[in-house]
Amino acid sequence: MIATPKRAGVIGAVLATMTLSAPAAQASTTDLLGESLTITYSLGATGTSNDTVVVADPAVELQNGDGSNIDIFLFPGDFIDFTGNSIILNFAPYVFALSIGMDFVINDTAGDEPIVTSLFQSAATSGDNAGSFTVGADGKSFGFDANFDANTSSKDSVVVVGINFKDVGEPPAAVPLPAGGALLLTALAGLGLVRRRKT
Repeated sequence: MIATPKRAGVIGAVLATMTLSAPAAQASTTDLLGESLTITYSLGATGTSNDTVVVADPAVELQNGDGSNIDIFLFPGDFIDFTGNSIILNFAPYVFALSIGMDFVINDTAGDEPIVTSLFQSAATSGDNAGSFTVGADGKSFGFDANFDANTSSKDSVVVVGINFKDVGEPPAAVPLPAGGALLLTALAGLGLVRRRKT
């Protein structure tokens, strides 16, 4: 079937409206809610233990008496809570000063897990604080030391650590072809039709 000039014009118009879509970027969440975290808890000569939790807010994920592996390190009134952008350690006062190592891994299950860029001390009470912040090269692991001073009062010790995330953003929208590109496609389509008419 020989294409007519009218049909060629229609094809050219269609080509002129074509768009090119850039490769879709993997969108990333910017908080811990709904994520699976594996936590390693280190307390000097007492040793280490680890557990995996799924972050839900509002909720206390790890606390004394919940049967978790880390429970052996927790005293009555102790808990570790994870929110969207922070980690709260609430420990009963200890007679001796303590430095507790906390290491976290975000389990990459769906490929859209958050990417951590930095940690910071967002709150401290009664001389208790966090430090020695570390973030893995891939942003899926991080850690810090929670430091508690000697305290015999009835007031609990609370350390709140904040987390910054990389904002990957949404996948880019379809990008219209530049006018020059559309004209080039139209010209190529026209050349093809002319060659078909000659054969």
